Amino acid sequence: ETIEILHHALRPALIGLGKVISKRSTLPVLGHVRITRDHAGQVFLQGTDLDAFAVYRVPDPTPGPACDFLVPFAPLQAAAKGERIELVRESDTSVRLRTHLGAAPIEQVLPALAADEMPPLPEVSGPPQPLDDKFRDALREALTCCTTDISRPVLTHACLDVRDPHGHHVVATDGLQLYCANSFTFGFSESVLIPNQRFLHWPGFMSEGTGELTVRPPSKRSGPWLKLTSGLWTFITKAGEGAFPEWKHHLPKSKYGRTRVVFDAKSVATLLAGLPQLPAAKEAHAPVTLEVTGAGVNCKAIAKDATEWSVLTVPGAQVNGRPVSVKLNREPLLKALRLGLIALEIQDDHTPLACWHGGRTLLIAPLRPPEPPAAEQKSSPTETPANATPSAPPVETPTEVPKPTMPQPAPHPTERRSVTPTAGDETPPTAFAEVIAHVEAVRTKLKEVGNDLTETLVLLKAAEREKKATQKEFEAVRATLRSLQRVQL
Repeated sequence: ETIEILHHALRPALIGLGKVISKRSTLPVLGHVRITRDHAGQVFLQGTDLDAFAVYRVPDPTPGPACDFLVPFAPLQAAAKGERIELVRESDTSVRLRTHLGAAPIEQVLPALAADEMPPLPEVSGPPQPLDDKFRDALREALTCCTTDISRPVLTHACLDVRDPHGHHVVATDGLQLYCANSFTFGFSESVLIPNQRFLHWPGFMSEGTGELTVRPPSKRSGPWLKLTSGLWTFITKAGEGAFPEWKHHLPKSKYGRTRVVFDAKSVATLLAGLPQLPAAKEAHAPVTLEVTGAGVNCKAIAKDATEWSVLTVPGAQVNGRPVSVKLNREPLLKALRLGLIALEIQDDHTPLACWHGGRTLLIAPLRPPEPPAAEQKSSPTETPANATPSAPPVETPTEVPKPTMPQPAPHPTERRSVTPTAGDETPPTAFAEVIAHVEAVRTKLKEVGNDLTETLVLLKAAEREKKATQKEFEAVRATLRSLQRVQL
């Protein structure tokens, strides 16, 4: 059983599989590549981390009998520098790897596990949804805005939101920035949560922009799965569970009272080059103040120990509206400019700033301005001068607090304002909301227990295999001893 794979086919396969296969996995089987040849001679390479599976179809068929075996990923990746490689299956536990560098072949025997140790490929069937390059770009841009906070599992996914019958969206947020792209029409009855997987960021996947998406809804035994196919690649992964929070009320609803700024190519180049050079770039939240005046747009920043501001003048910006100033994190602003979101809409210094262009929008939460000292916030009556005119009590502007569609965990103690739906601070959570939050926590723990059980089964199989090997060695030693006992001197 010999399989030959040329360099031009093996190289992209190993790059893509390396986005799924972990080099530090505690399970040995997850450090292997599954190589399968069907009866038609078509060869497939597969890798997994238990939550996701990547399958590559070798473009050139290799005639031969059907076979299925595992090869360690690390030596296979090191051997990919040759013009072609040959994999010869010698037994269930060993594979001969032959590399051809010119006319001189190099051979090595690699220990491998049995093919049945690899978790089976999940079956995801159903009507496929065609995809194009617009969806590909929107998905990758949305995944860069997902949170890494595992206590908010829903926000670690990008959402294909189909709740609006007039238009579907690709949405993602980390609580401090929110990305959405519209003008999509998905053939799903319910929204789909796509996890933030490294493989989906890889430019080698969906390089031509076309593909198909198939979703398997959840069942009593397992959660939802989805399958993305494009070219020679098939990517299967677990989909997220839960309801994505309502987000549309954060989008600008009226252009009145908002200041609009449109950057041209020169102003974008100035910002991309100048913002990283302003002071406080390495400080927490990388603060920068965006000032819009009648004369144009300026960006300024100041270091903690400095006394003077550093100002970056932005040429070529078109301003329409009143002067306004807002303090924000420069990293999301740089991201928006790199994505081509060159139009900005600013309400005030405590409302999310909207960057948009071509149906795509990125909301950036402003940073809180520094609070005045306690002595300035409230003075005692004895310190009030006798001839001072009593000031009017502060007027509180009522704000409409949207009701969340799912319980939100407590935000982290940062100095940034959240752009995700949150309940009012003065309203205590209801008992029903607490029960739902508890159920969500239990569900997360159950998923972790399921993964642990899968890993335990794999380890038990490995232990059973080692036990059988040990028994065989004992039997061989006993047989040798018996034969020695029969020897007469």
